[in-house]
Amino acid sequence: MHQRKNAGLLALAFVVAAVFSAPCRAECATGAKNAAGRFMNAYVKQILAMEHKHKKGSIGQWLHANRELTESFKKSYQDLVDSAKRDDPELGLDFDPVVDAQDFPDKGFIVESCDASGFVTVRGVGWETFKVTVKVVNASGWRVDGAGVINIPRDKQASKL
Repeated sequence: MHQRKNAGLLALAFVVAAVFSAPCRAECATGAKNAAGRFMNAYVKQILAMEHKHKKGSIGQWLHANRELTESFKKSYQDLVDSAKRDDPELGLDFDPVVDAQDFPDKGFIVESCDASGFVTVRGVGWETFKVTVKVVNASGWRVDGAGVINIPRDKQASKL
């Protein structure tokens, strides 16, 4: 009787573990991926609109006002830009740190994959080899905490072959 009771408790523990671990994977598949894709496509749209003079201001101002970004993302972006301007006042950064490149797919991005730690890989539409790593966190809703080289550890950054 004692062994049967322990076996029942063990089975119940496995069921509870399975039920409570499933939402984490589902959230990554939906919330994290959606946040990463939405941000990267809005970023491309904003850059293109500014290039074609449909929008005024700087991309830094747009990022600062974006509620889908964490404060850590905004601060890291600004620190990187400020540091580059101090080092080279004329040029500043010679690449876009959000996409970790000078050019990017102007048709936007689609989500390719997502891992359990919130790192989402997006790839270019019509430019399948162009990939960017985006980090998302669930802080009162999914927020982008990193992209390109901003808050992305070097070993998680998408390769630029």
